[in-house]
Amino acid sequence: MVVARACAHLNMWVRVPNEQRFASMTSSSMPTIAFVYDSKGCPACKAFVQQKVNLLPQHPHLKRYRATWAQFDTAGDAQVATKHQLTNGMHIRYYRQGKYTEYA
Repeated sequence: MVVARACAHLNMWVRVPNEQRFASMTSSSMPTIAFVYDSKGCPACKAFVQQKVNLLPQHPHLKRYRATWAQFDTAGDAQVATKHQLTNGMHIRYYRQGKYTEYA
């Protein structure tokens, strides 16, 4: 939790290693912007996040927002997709005060 909050103040990325860590980050009071993907099912998603999206937290307009930026590769855990209602491809999710907010 301390690592996530420290990184959030610096607007840095946190690479989430497992579902427990992901649940811990998304339940904190700090807003979390999560890029969730399956690198086995969508190798282009992983490349896109690593090469393009990783630059977003350093953009001058986004630096002023305090949020944790996270990337979570679900390839190692098949139950994650079911638990979080994920489909194939990449999901961009915003969590605030432990609740997933869906934008249409």
